[in-house]
Amino acid sequence: GTVQAQHAREMEAVKSGHAQHAGIVDRLDDLEKMVEDLSSARDDHGRGTDSKVEQWAARLATCEAQGSAVQDLRKTVSSLAIERPIHAERVEALERQLGESSERSAAEMKAAQAKHDALHNRLQACEKLSNNFG
Repeated sequence: GTVQAQHAREMEAVKSGHAQHAGIVDRLDDLEKMVEDLSSARDDHGRGTDSKVEQWAARLATCEAQGSAVQDLRKTVSSLAIERPIHAERVEALERQLGESSERSAAEMKAAQAKHDALHNRLQACEKLSNNFG
């Protein structure tokens, strides 16, 4: 009886560990998708318009809101680091990529906003000049 009970407890522990591992893999896949999405958005910069800048700002805000999720994921992965060190490396790489992508996106948005402001100023100057002749 006690050997069977011990075996049953060990099986439950293995099942629980497997379920945690599957959840971590899903969360890592989600992070990888976010990094791909940010890279794709950055590639579309050449076609930038005001609506693109607004889309980037929304995506960046969403990405930044995921910060606590990334921290939770890091804690979970750290607890499994002895058994699954490759996951900790993937999370760190993804966090680095996500941080770099966020920084690049923020810089690109600033540059796009500066161009937008310059064009707006030129338009106002042109309209003012036109009104002086009209």
